[in-house]
Amino acid sequence: MTPEGRELRDRVLTALALALTALAAVTWLPPPLLASALAVVALMGAWEWASLNFRASQGGYVLITALLLAWIYHVSGNPLWRVALMLPAMAWWLVALGRIWLCQARRRRPAEGATMLALEGWLILIPAWMGLVWLCAEGKPWVYALLAVVWLADTAAYVVGRRYGRRRLADQISPAKSWEGAAGALVATALLAVVIGIVRGWPGSKSLIWLAVVLVTVAASMVGDLTESLSKRRAGVKDSGRCLPGHGGILDRIDSLTAAVPVYWLGLQGLRWSHGEWQW
Repeated sequence: MTPEGRELRDRVLTALALALTALAAVTWLPPPLLASALAVVALMGAWEWASLNFRASQGGYVLITALLLAWIYHVSGNPLWRVALMLPAMAWWLVALGRIWLCQARRRRPAEGATMLALEGWLILIPAWMGLVWLCAEGKPWVYALLAVVWLADTAAYVVGRRYGRRRLADQISPAKSWEGAAGALVATALLAVVIGIVRGWPGSKSLIWLAVVLVTVAASMVGDLTESLSKRRAGVKDSGRCLPGHGGILDRIDSLTAAVPVYWLGLQGLRWSHGEWQW
């Protein structure tokens, strides 16, 4: 088997194992244990983020991250607190989108200090952890739908990009990604959203809002992917870590979810507000 073939085999097997583990955890773990398991993933991501940006302070960064997770878990029973905690994440991802655009337009990567990089890591990891914990507690089918959307988007972007990709999406950040792959991800997930709406028998207004939530979530997942790629470029490395065969590190695997989760969670709040509920 060629090295490329072995890498693809490892990538597929790792992705399958991670998907099955994630689905089993969401399905069977009680909320406190699930929150703890997700916190472990977030802390592993924090370790990798620190290794990319300020290696000497990895332990301290992970410890502060753990304390922040514990505090947020304690106070987030209040719905108003949840919205207040999630809004900075939305603001951050808009900033991240602007940074990606500037990097492409000016063809140089932004320079940042250690404090800003620390805040960036927390805004990437903590809201994603919060959103998943809250979604699992309020309705696990919404979590299954989110995972299906993000995984399908990644797969469609990869397949369509490999086959039809011509125009680079962000060649200064991630040369392998293409506009054709992004379009493939949006089309594939739009079809999935429509099928879900039909199967669930949702009225047209709810289905349209749901479709909008899915498409914006997929767009956000691309921003998350490119943001992590920008961080790796800044650090001069190919992968954020080596713990996942064929994928690199934890951040390489969850980069799309880190941006998708806050957008998806807030989108579902809009669905709840417009229809008085968000029953699956």
